Amino acid sequence: MEPLSLEEFAARTDIPVADIERYRAAGMLDLDDDGAFDALDAVRLNFVRQFEAMSGSIDGVRDASLSGLFPNDRPTYNLEEGAERSGMSVEQLLTLAAALGLTPDGTVTEDDLEMIEITRRMMDAGFSWEGIVEGARVYADSLRRIAEANLQMTHRYLCAPLKREGRSEAEIAAAVQDALVAIAPAAEALLQRMYVRYMGESSVDHAIAHLDPPSGDAPPGSMQATIVFCDLSLFSSFTYLEGDEAAVDVIDRFDRAVRDAVFVHRGRVVKQIGDEFMLIFRDPVDAVRATMTLRDHMRGDEMSQLRTGIHHGSVLYRLGDYWGNAVNVASRIASMAMPNSILVTEPVAKAALAAEIEAEEIGVRSLRGMEEPLALYRIKS
Repeated sequence: MEPLSLEEFAARTDIPVADIERYRAAGMLDLDDDGAFDALDAVRLNFVRQFEAMSGSIDGVRDASLSGLFPNDRPTYNLEEGAERSGMSVEQLLTLAAALGLTPDGTVTEDDLEMIEITRRMMDAGFSWEGIVEGARVYADSLRRIAEANLQMTHRYLCAPLKREGRSEAEIAAAVQDALVAIAPAAEALLQRMYVRYMGESSVDHAIAHLDPPSGDAPPGSMQATIVFCDLSLFSSFTYLEGDEAAVDVIDRFDRAVRDAVFVHRGRVVKQIGDEFMLIFRDPVDAVRATMTLRDHMRGDEMSQLRTGIHHGSVLYRLGDYWGNAVNVASRIASMAMPNSILVTEPVAKAALAAEIEAEEIGVRSLRGMEEPLALYRIKS
């Protein structure tokens, strides 16, 4: 976006010149005072108007602003000064700054140091340095995704429908601001409730993991689990033929079907990449029943035929994800599966047969990257 004059900026944003002048006089816009407005000014304008709608004034908008919108009046330190103030080495400070996604310009702010001080409290409570860095990476990645999702959903479900109705930018901004007055605190409360709920569920999983017979050579964080990989066999062809929007509609239906099946059969979604899901279950029978439900749900759509691989074994939790041979095996056999088929390894097949679920042996197969071939089974029921 090329810099715009005051009048051009007002016309482009559909905001009265008087309001823009008021924000500018308060130091919220045109921070270099050259009379030109750029894309960052448009972002500042949107943030300031939302803040004003929620709080009734623009007092304190700088303290509440998103990173980089406004110059920070609080002190800034070079790495050596920051390390001294935080009680860390420069190397530790850089490692933690990268994990948390702090400013990558060789300086730290007072806000950065306050975040780092919080991590020091966790270390004082018994967390190791490695645990702190791992937690920082997971927190930063997860919260960044949440923030991005909030903005994208606001655009898709609030802004875009109003745009299609022919509303002006000013009307859209006003409507969004009114909605956010109610949505923002509700979203924050929901996030807190969900965190408490999931902490409770994770505590149960943690306690169960301690009851599992430990393996002598298993590294810390290992556990027995059933890993499932599933994807849509013809999805790439469908996307090419029908386009991205149609493909997203298919993924939306698939996503809902996966989460419904996982919820009913006591599993959990680990991650999703395009049309591929990685799921985890404690009980291999639950994993089989969930994928059978999912296969039946997707079977009627010719372009959405499911391929699934399931293996039960030892997994290792690190960096918000699960690793290990069980993960690799499940992924490999999913890629070998034919459309509408569920391939499983022997431990899963034995559990399925004990639960009176039909499974037929299809022979021994060599898997890429695996030294020993594995006996594979197909779920028939």
